Amino acid sequence: MGEEHLQFVLSSQELDAAADFDLTLETSRLEFVDQYLTAPSDGLSDKTLEAMQSVVLAQVLHDEPPETAVTAARLSELGLATDVVRWEIAMTVTASLAAALENKAPMDIDQYVRDLESLPLPTFESIRTFVVEQLIEEPGLSIQVVRETAASRFDEGNSVAGSLVTEVVGHLIFGPVGLLPPDRAVYIPHLIDGICFTHRLNDVEKELAIITASFDIGVFEVFDELLVANG
Repeated sequence: MGEEHLQFVLSSQELDAAADFDLTLETSRLEFVDQYLTAPSDGLSDKTLEAMQSVVLAQVLHDEPPETAVTAARLSELGLATDVVRWEIAMTVTASLAAALENKAPMDIDQYVRDLESLPLPTFESIRTFVVEQLIEEPGLSIQVVRETAASRFDEGNSVAGSLVTEVVGHLIFGPVGLLPPDRAVYIPHLIDGICFTHRLNDVEKELAIITASFDIGVFEVFDELLVANG
């Protein structure tokens, strides 16, 4: 049993709470996950999130495969928090199981181990920075080229990294990255830098001291807050 390895995927408070559960039993493990562990939604249902985290705990406990506990220890040594370690491994498990279901075949343990060995995953901020710098240097790239270039930059043999890049690029498209016909991507803050837009204030805006990002300054919709020069 690899109980000593749980310290790499559970915080001290979570370890104390786990003492009241038999984590070798799936039902008890799922109950513990439901009560004490959290994770980003990532578009997955709560039950799926609980199941994936339960799988991680089971693999660490039973050393099956042993590379899971080894990876957890390695990521912990790199300074990653226990919840990040747990979630990165859970994402890798999810990708491997999804591939198995899609191919109607058993889970590819060899690929799973390779994915574990390539962790940690790139961060959201590192992918975002790369995409933004790319669009500042070459505005108007097709969104497909943006995705492919970012994927090749961050895909280091981990099948999860490509999906993560796609998710980050998609998130940016609904924010500071805009699409111009035909499917050309631009980083909007850079695109409009130094350009003056005018907007006629109406009576309601004057009274409420609120500016509506209507069609004439609609480009500013990508910003969370609009402020005039004096703040």
